[in-house]
Amino acid sequence: MKVRCINNNGMPFGLTLNKEYELLDSKHGYKIKDDFNIIRTCPKSWFSIVKEKESDNMEKTFKEVIQDKVVGHVWKQISKSSMVDRIEIKEYGPRIYLRENRKSIGFRDTIFKLIKQPVTFEEVLNSEKRCKVEHELLHEQFEYQPLDNLMYYLSYSYYENDFKQILKEGKWYLED
Repeated sequence: MKVRCINNNGMPFGLTLNKEYELLDSKHGYKIKDDFNIIRTCPKSWFSIVKEKESDNMEKTFKEVIQDKVVGHVWKQISKSSMVDRIEIKEYGPRIYLRENRKSIGFRDTIFKLIKQPVTFEEVLNSEKRCKVEHELLHEQFEYQPLDNLMYYLSYSYYENDFKQILKEGKWYLED
């Protein structure tokens, strides 16, 4: 189970606000490994429990993919038991189509993995969804979080030129 730090009580180092930590024990407070891999027992009020959610690495059967039909998702086959190796869900007017790369389709115990598609920074700005960014300048990989939290962290942690470069060239993702 994971917990997210929502209050580090002014602790100058060791816990990062909005960062998720693996919960080791919850008998007397929450026992976690902090940013320096030191095991700490902290008050439960400093954390919120992270709900299990669909991850970017989710895997589904073909039946589950077509039941959900989330427009914009692209699924890549990871097991080699069918003729199709990629499915893209597209919307054309009032209809939703499954587009694949071959004419003959056969599915039996086929597993597909979600390929998360990046969006533009403008789409992130116009969305109310949580977001994350990937860029070669980033020291860590971010989880989905509110845009204002991410902007605060990036502007505080990176020089202005690097900050601008991350905004312009980063790969931005929105949480489903």
